[in-house]
Parts: sequence; structure tokens; C-alpha cells
Amino acid sequence: MKKFLIPFLVSTLVFPVMNVNAEFGNTDKTYLSGKNFFSVNDSCINIEVPENNDSSNNLISAVFVSGCERLETINIPKGVEYIEITGCPSLKEIKIDEENQNYCSLDGILYDKNSETLLLYPSAKDEKTAVFPKGLKTIGSESCMNSLFETAVLPESLTTIEEYAFKGNTNLKSIIIPETVTDNMPYVFKDCENLREITFLNDRYRPDVFSAFGDEFSNMYNDSLHGCNSEQIIIYVPDDVLWYYRETINTYDNSVIHMPLSMKRDDGFLPCDLNNDGIISIADVLNLQKCLFGHSEEDLVGTDINRDGFTDVFDMVLMRQIVTNNYPHNPFI
Repeated sequence: MKKFLIPFLVSTLVFPVMNVNAEFGNTDKTYLSGKNFFSVNDSCINIEVPENNDSSNNLISAVFVSGCERLETINIPKGVEYIEITGCPSLKEIKIDEENQNYCSLDGILYDKNSETLLLYPSAKDEKTAVFPKGLKTIGSESCMNSLFETAVLPESLTTIEEYAFKGNTNLKSIIIPETVTDNMPYVFKDCENLREITFLNDRYRPDVFSAFGDEFSNMYNDSLHGCNSEQIIIYVPDDVLWYYRETINTYDNSVIHMPLSMKRDDGFLPCDLNNDGIISIADVLNLQKCLFGHSEEDLVGTDINRDGFTDVFDMVLMRQIVTNNYPHNPFI
């Protein structure tokens, strides 16, 4: 189970057991070994954790919530020192008292007190683009698991993305990894079925992209991405280190295409995808060849591969170079 920050003596548990809006003061209390255990219905939509008072019997220093499938919001008071929330797929917002010394909430997202570590992005928070605050240094383990955003804006202060950070985000389509991220990223994209584009900005360090997709990533070029159904992922990397990626990662199919960052377009058009089918393949090479020989009846878009203003043999050379790195033993290239 995922645990958030500051291991502390557990004095309160929240388990699924009949209120739509659960306030601890209105629930039945069960005393066990001198500690308070509070039960709330798994149909709860809102949970309001009460403030601590002077009675030691009602001291709340830790909150655990698990398996509340309808839970949408939870309010945490200032005295709570440990939070664990799991199995709440409808959760939209986490609210933290501003005087809490251990946690904070920004736009309904749970961070540590200094907002340097992202601890939990609510699974049902509905926004296409997740924008994380400046000063964020770490995206915690499983913190964005099963979230709904399609892309994320990561700040330049970010240095670490921990294991399984984006696991199971089936909406995630593209992401840019800042140049400040220099740690390995084990399994961070595991089971991201629709991930199509990753951009690495660091030209001095190559993150361990093998481990980023799961324990079978080393074989992903033969079997596609581990847990992913996408036909192809485009990985943009700075031009100066493109050779390193290609030398390190040899592929025998086109499940992953490495592209120089300079070829990335702002208009959303995928470079080299001349037939606009969403993937780069031999079919695009043949289309460019037909265009050069004047045999193409199609009005192809993007035939100027190297963007020098002309469609010529240099575009074919570059196109073949890109595809060759993904078909090293293909006799037709």
C-alpha cells in the first residue's frame, strides 16, 4: 500500500462500512487498545475529518482511507500528521487546513508542506492538462496513478520522478521531461496504454528509459510497450544525444521511433508521417519515394523532412535514416 510522508503513530483509521457525508463526530466509535477507530460507509461522497481537541481519546494524528469508491472530497484538519488514501477512483479533491504542518493542498492536489513533493493527484480530477507548481522537486511513487489528464506541464525545478508515478493513466498521450530530471524513472509509464509522445530535454544525461515502462521494457521493441496498446511511441531527444539513444536501444520493429528534437513541430503534425495514419513506417518511405519520382497522385503533407524548404533526396536520406534505426534487418530499406 502507498504511504505518504512522515511515518507516525496511527491513532485513527477510516474504513469503508452509512453516511453520504461522513463526519467523524456522527459515526459510531469503537475503542481498541486505547485508540480510536472510525468507520464510514463505502458509499460516502464526502469525508470531514474533525479537529483534534484536548481529550487524548479523540486525538487524531493519522488518517487512512481505502476502498471508498464513491468518495469525491476529503477535508483534513491541521493536526493530522500522516495520510494514506488508496482505492478511491471517484476522488476529485483533497482539502488540507492551511495550518497543517505536514501537508498542503494546491488546486485539490496533495503535496508535502513545502509543495516540493507531489503525494497524490486525485484519480477523478477532471482536467486535460495537469499543471504542477514551480518549486516541485519530486513526483512521488504512484502519485498520479490512474489519473485522467492527457498531458502534464512539469516545472524546471523537477529532479525526480519516482516509480509507478503515472501508472495506469490510460488518458496520458504526451509528456515533456524537463532537463532537470536526471534520476532514473523506474516503471513511471507502466500501463499507460495511449501514450504516444515523450520528449526528453536533457542533452547531458540519458534517463533509463528501459525502466520507465515496466519490467519488460527491454523487450518492448519486439512486443511493443509493456502494458501499452499504442502502435507506436515517438521519443524526441536533443539532437546531440540522439546517437546515444539509438546506439543504446536497438529495435527490430517500429514500436518506438527516436526523433531529433529539432524535428518536433508546433502544429501537431507528426514528422515523416506522410500518409497521416498516426505511425511512421515503410509506407511513408515509399510515399516519399513516389513523390520524388513524380509517381504520387496524393497531395502529401510534410515531405520536406529536413525543413530546408525543398523536397529532395536529402529528405529521403533523413527519412531512411530514421526508419532504418527501427528496421535494422529489413531488406527493403
